[in-house]
Amino acid sequence: MVEIVLLQDVAKIGKKGEVARVSAGYAQFLIKQNKAQIATEKAKKMAKQLLSSTKEKLQKTKDTVKKVIEKLGGSLVLKLKANEQGHLFEKIDAKKIASYIKEETGLEISPDIVLLETPLKEVGEYEVELKLDDMTGKISIKIEALDK
Repeated sequence: MVEIVLLQDVAKIGKKGEVARVSAGYAQFLIKQNKAQIATEKAKKMAKQLLSSTKEKLQKTKDTVKKVIEKLGGSLVLKLKANEQGHLFEKIDAKKIASYIKEETGLEISPDIVLLETPLKEVGEYEVELKLDDMTGKISIKIEALDK
């Protein structure tokens, strides 16, 4: 077994910055893919710093998501162009939802946090989940047709 420092998240092994023990062959594979490095004392020290800064960033992002949900009061109303049948002229994906949230609250969140199975294409009310690590929150998005 060889000790390595993970440079990226690796499924079933660990998260970026963690020290893990793997077989020599797997360690070599991960090192060639720039996903890990041998766990020298210098690398372990760097990993600790990386982990603490990653945890700080994660906590700040969680706080931002909580503030977003509070500011929105759990709901976001969008007035968008739609035809007579209620079909939107543009699809609303996670990236656009994140930008609408920024417009509304002034707080920026990553589109990766917005869980959306398929883009929204019609007028209506939708429940969208915001998920980050072990924290989840829901907001209601109401899409109304823009008056002509």
